[in-house]
Amino acid sequence: VTVKRIKNKKKNKSNNRGGGGRGYRVLDNRDSLPFEIQCITTKLLLDEGSNNNKNKNKNDKKKKETSLGEFQLDKSTNCGDVVQIGNVEYRVEKARCQYKYAGGQRFVMVRKILEVKETKRIEQEEVIKRAMEQTPTSVIVDSNDTNVLD
Repeated sequence: VTVKRIKNKKKNKSNNRGGGGRGYRVLDNRDSLPFEIQCITTKLLLDEGSNNNKNKNKNDKKKKETSLGEFQLDKSTNCGDVVQIGNVEYRVEKARCQYKYAGGQRFVMVRKILEVKETKRIEQEEVIKRAMEQTPTSVIVDSNDTNVLD
């Protein structure tokens, strides 16, 4: 598993706090936790059966998540990075962390989750989005309306 950086990350500059390069104090094992990688796709659900259900929208979107496994990645892996698993490249869409309360007014990180999409799928979605934006909107004319034709 390899990680490629796409974004231009800002270099850490000294903020004149007098830290002397000590870094940060580790409170839990967050740096050693593996990332759980989940491949997400958006599935369009059509509610064809019940027309009486007014609370449900006909075009509901539902996220479908498939776990690709747990991997040791760089601790700074975040949104926009490209992760290669096998021969397939994925782009990180969302990075999440889950915490539990450990008592004494502190929380401990227990899971790190990366939600990814295949780069091929992202490219296809961008092509479709551009095509949808370029198509002119059609004007619907009611044949019973005589004022439109005047």
